[in-house]
Order: sequence, then structure tokens, then C-alpha cells
Amino acid sequence: MDNKQRKTLKFKGKEIFLEVSQYKNNGRIAILAYTEEEFYSDITINLPGMCIDENEGFGKTSN
Repeated sequence: MDNKQRKTLKFKGKEIFLEVSQYKNNGRIAILAYTEEEFYSDITINLPGMCIDENEGFGKTSN
């Protein structure tokens, strides 16, 4: 994982690192969460068929 755009937060007792990146197929923003040991979760989702502005993205929610 690259340290260039990484933020840290506490979530459910774990230290989570957020990495800002881009999806390779379309260059849209990708925000990924990691623990010290492994990948934790995607924060954003890639919806390549949807039209959005350059500064927009889609967030992942849980019900």
C-alpha cells in the first residue's frame, strides 16, 4: 500500500487506513480500507455505466 494519500481512523476497535486511488478501467475515485495486516473493505463502488461529474463518486452502504 502506498502512503501518498492515506488517512487513519478507528473503527470497531481496529485502526483502519483509508487509501485514495482510482479504478483502472475508468479512472474514477476509489477509496479502499485496510488494517495493518490486510484489505478490510471498499468504501466506494465502481459503477462504470453511470454518468457522474469529475469530483463525484458512489459510496457503499450496508443495511
